[in-house]
Amino acid sequence: MMKKAAARSEPAEPSPLDSSIPAPVDSGLRPTRATSGPPPSIAVSYQDLDGGRGREVYFRPPRYLSADFGPVGATVTVMIDDWEQDCDLHDVSQNGVAFEWTGDARLHVGDLIPVLAVSFDGHEAYRGAAQVGSVREVGAKQIVGASFLDTLMNIDDVLHLRDVKVWQGAGSGLGLRDRPWRATSGDSFKARIAELRLLLEDAEEQLGQLEASLPWHVAH
Repeated sequence: MMKKAAARSEPAEPSPLDSSIPAPVDSGLRPTRATSGPPPSIAVSYQDLDGGRGREVYFRPPRYLSADFGPVGATVTVMIDDWEQDCDLHDVSQNGVAFEWTGDARLHVGDLIPVLAVSFDGHEAYRGAAQVGSVREVGAKQIVGASFLDTLMNIDDVLHLRDVKVWQGAGSGLGLRDRPWRATSGDSFKARIAELRLLLEDAEEQLGQLEASLPWHVAH
């Protein structure tokens, strides 16, 4: 008599209703999503703003005081009709200038100056019409601010002039008076030394020509 093989029983999968498996517990907390917003606004002055968060176009050109030009002398000349007045520079920018007014006539806001010239070491950086935009008192001085009407002034050229004038390099600069070998007297003696140098330079050139024309055993 043959015996039937006992069927192997597979482990039963847990039923979704099986109470032995703990159910997830809802804690009531939800993950918060990180939010990136603009930084809190802080009141700053116009000059302190940067491109990404503030100023991207430079609306107001920088102003330079008279002391910023170092040894370069600056003069503002105001010409009205046949009358001309030289004034000291207070500050200047690409589109305007402020100067110390010492004239007898009083200037007012809105006045038109037919010809105003701004010069640096005798070189005119601007000449043309200007309009008075401000008149203020600074100590005992009257400062008049005027805007250029004809064109803008190339302030970079003036800064280059200043840099060249103050450049010294590794020596004493480009000026004759700063040379350690300069003598303030003895002009006749210095002239004779200069003539002797020219004589020696000419002799060197002529002797070189003579040496080249002679046979080698004669010259050596």
